[in-house]
Amino acid sequence: MKHFFSLALIYPSRQRKQLWFLFTVIFFLFNLTRIKNPSNPNDDVASAISVIILTYKKHEALSRLIPSVLHQKPSELIFEVIIADNGCLIETEKVFNDAYNWRQSMPIKRLPFLHHLKLCDNLGYAAGNNAAAKLVSPTSKYILFLNDDVVLTRPNFLQNMVKLLAEHQNAVGAGCKLVDASGKELIEAGSMVFQDGSAAGYGRGDRNPYADKYSYPRPVDYVSGACLMVEKEIFTGYIHADGGFGFDRASFPNYYEDTDFQLYIQHILNKEVWLQPKSVARHDEHGSFGKDESLELMKHGRIKFLDKWQHKLEKHINHLDHSMKASLLLGADLRARDYRVANILYIDTRAPNKSMGAGFGRAFDNLSMLAEQGHRLTLFTEDHPGLNKWCTKTCLEEIIDLGIEYALDHTFDHLLKSRVGFYDVLIVSRPDTLRRIYHQLINLYVACPFVLVYDCEALTFRRNKMLSDLVNIDSIPFGGMRAAGFQDPDKGREMELALLSMSDIAIPVSENEASIILQLTGGGIKTITIGHVMTDRIPTKTFEEREGILFLGSFSSGMYYNGDALWYFLEYIYPLVFKRAPIRLTVAGRNIPAKILSMVENDKEMAKLITFEESPITTSYLFESHRMLIAPHLYGAGIQYKVSVAL
Repeated sequence: MKHFFSLALIYPSRQRKQLWFLFTVIFFLFNLTRIKNPSNPNDDVASAISVIILTYKKHEALSRLIPSVLHQKPSELIFEVIIADNGCLIETEKVFNDAYNWRQSMPIKRLPFLHHLKLCDNLGYAAGNNAAAKLVSPTSKYILFLNDDVVLTRPNFLQNMVKLLAEHQNAVGAGCKLVDASGKELIEAGSMVFQDGSAAGYGRGDRNPYADKYSYPRPVDYVSGACLMVEKEIFTGYIHADGGFGFDRASFPNYYEDTDFQLYIQHILNKEVWLQPKSVARHDEHGSFGKDESLELMKHGRIKFLDKWQHKLEKHINHLDHSMKASLLLGADLRARDYRVANILYIDTRAPNKSMGAGFGRAFDNLSMLAEQGHRLTLFTEDHPGLNKWCTKTCLEEIIDLGIEYALDHTFDHLLKSRVGFYDVLIVSRPDTLRRIYHQLINLYVACPFVLVYDCEALTFRRNKMLSDLVNIDSIPFGGMRAAGFQDPDKGREMELALLSMSDIAIPVSENEASIILQLTGGGIKTITIGHVMTDRIPTKTFEEREGILFLGSFSSGMYYNGDALWYFLEYIYPLVFKRAPIRLTVAGRNIPAKILSMVENDKEMAKLITFEESPITTSYLFESHRMLIAPHLYGAGIQYKVSVAL
């Protein structure tokens, strides 16, 4: 303002009047613009996500979408909303003003920015979104394009999309799972492009839209432009012959513009677009043109699309085969048709819940490493989560978020029969698991050979032999063998050797057990040792600030292994400790045995010093607050995961 006055004073009075009039007009238009395009009063707050909603004369649909966007959580998530209005109806203006007034009343500090871009002429999907993209905040990292006929069904929709892009290094775009307006039928869980330029939404028409095959994140050919999040720099970096950026409006004014852009990401940039199935939107499909007109526009778009991308589409699957189940699996997940990676079926007794011990932490780490290398993984466990407390919702999400298909809807027989020829590698963990599915694997191998990897976790027969020797000492009443009725160690040894002999590769957890396997098999089996993932951690407490002893283990209400070890410690060792000094003991684990609880309860001196932590959600605070960890190896095999965690 002060620069305007200093400039005006050097002009004669008549010119000053003209300048003043011009300034008044500019000031009026500026304020009018702010009324029509109100922004966040917290001008110092930068936007991280720009949500662009393209609308054309559908104010009722828009009135359903906007609240689902503004209600996104957490409240700290900073984003702006740009409504690109191709129709400019009075009713649309009212929807916008209502949204702005509601936004002003929100009891949070960081409010979403709201902008109303009036285009008025129906520019189409590509041109309308490109125009809006020119207005995004300089601080925005992501742009989310939404059709006006979708509704976000969950308040963590945006959060899940951003989280996926942050966790997968090569992902620069993401889409949501689309269901119909009723929410009962799947429209797409990612989409496939075939060699002839035709396309199909994976799972379209399925009345079970939340089946496990649609519910894990994965890279896909493309996701619908009705819901597409992309890094802003990727979008603005797609430059066309006419000098414009973003969607190719000249070639694809109505359909295939989103597919064209995502093939550019896949084939030119060698980056990926992922499906985020935890973000779900209801979609009133073909609301813009009607079904018949939409199909006709798609037909014209496909001709141009094929002409532009035919030289790259030879890498895609043949549309003549896309009705076959194995080919659908190839098309629905880009990793599945990449010759550089393997399609792996990982089979275990239970869900790899890293907080449960018993080797399942290592199983989770092994799955994580395979996923990070880009392999396409299906997980099958004999004991399905959800039927018990073994694997909570958080546990399931940690597994699925790795990009792993967790086959919860299948029996093992159905899974194998429906995917003959699809899997290159089968990894089976633990001897009991492999023993139970032995005959099914033989039948599958006859139908289509595969590589069998046996992750023996630990040589169980060695553990049982040690236990058998200890049980014969009458003065020490160990409970494990007598309570569990364990099999003869010699028979267990024969069974494990038979399982090892049928495998192509055995994976022990230590070099010691690898050498034992080679001795037992006469060197006839290849072994690859995979131990534990060691993660650096900065402690929150110094050693001097900690106190006491920690006993951590999974008990499963029984005395086998951890129960026997704790009983022995409490019976023979701990009394010698607390008679010298009142050092506290914490016993933490799942299903602590009643025998241990009553043993402590009946000893008043011991009861004063012992704390029980039943099924702790996390163990970090336990390691951080104690000076000593007891790791039992009365009768053991392999390497204990908690020892590696403690280190």
